[in-house]
Amino acid sequence: MRLRSFFENRGASSTGLGTGDSPEVRLDKIPDVTPLRADGLYGLIDKTACAVVYESDVSINYSPLEGNLQGENLGTVAFQVLDVVYLPGFSTGTLPRVRIEIFDANEVCEESLNLYLDAPEPLSSSKPYDVKPNDGSDNNGYQ
Repeated sequence: MRLRSFFENRGASSTGLGTGDSPEVRLDKIPDVTPLRADGLYGLIDKTACAVVYESDVSINYSPLEGNLQGENLGTVAFQVLDVVYLPGFSTGTLPRVRIEIFDANEVCEESLNLYLDAPEPLSSSKPYDVKPNDGSDNNGYQ
């Protein structure tokens, strides 16, 4: 899949992937769609990102790692990750707080795009646990 095609205007007159007569035919079984846990989020600090916002969860298979990007999306957002902080006192599975700065997606996402390839790949939806950013004590089990 071409990254630029996925981010092109998601409106009715778009030519990007996920649009047209069969809008979702190529949006299933996309390899290496990696869910971000604490270490993956921590790796985004000081980076600017563009993301497609989905109305509901994105379905992930873990063996092999792939995602289903079909489904209603709400548009594109551009942001910079400023901080990722562990949240003690919440549920033991609570992911960290992520502080971001929002930018104009129409401007930022028109620039050169690169995939975030440094995110660690989890073995399953619960392994590794990894809720403490940049802390090796709870992230054993990445591939």
